[in-house]
Amino acid sequence: MLLRYDLRCPACSRVDSCDAAQMTARLRGVGRLKRTAKPDEELLAELFSAAAGGFRCLGCSHVGLVAAPALVENVDWGGTRLCETCGKPIPAERVELFPNTRVCVACQRASESGQDTSTPEYCPKCGSIMTLRQSQKGGITRYVLTCPACH
Repeated sequence: MLLRYDLRCPACSRVDSCDAAQMTARLRGVGRLKRTAKPDEELLAELFSAAAGGFRCLGCSHVGLVAAPALVENVDWGGTRLCETCGKPIPAERVELFPNTRVCVACQRASESGQDTSTPEYCPKCGSIMTLRQSQKGGITRYVLTCPACH
């Protein structure tokens, strides 16, 4: 089942539906989730509900949203299901040929070609995507995640 939550703004009544990847990004943006690449869905739902009061509305910038499970769950829409990686619909033909498939063609190709499809790390201070930087100390090369905005 695909995890989805709705964020409602009490000020402007805007409703944003968030999937697991968007929930993870918002939690990382407010510093509530740091290192887990793919957190457990129950934990993600609990953290998301608890942290919603610190989220900013994308419409009016009001802080203090209300989270609730989305009314629409992961159902087959006309023979398609949603990709677990990107959340886009998987065509019915692919589902018919590969009944146990959980990813779309694009995500499958990216995975097979060795491309990094993981969720990026976000800065706990500002929420920017962290970049990998090379660091040398004492003749040893190391790679460090740094925030390009905060340095």
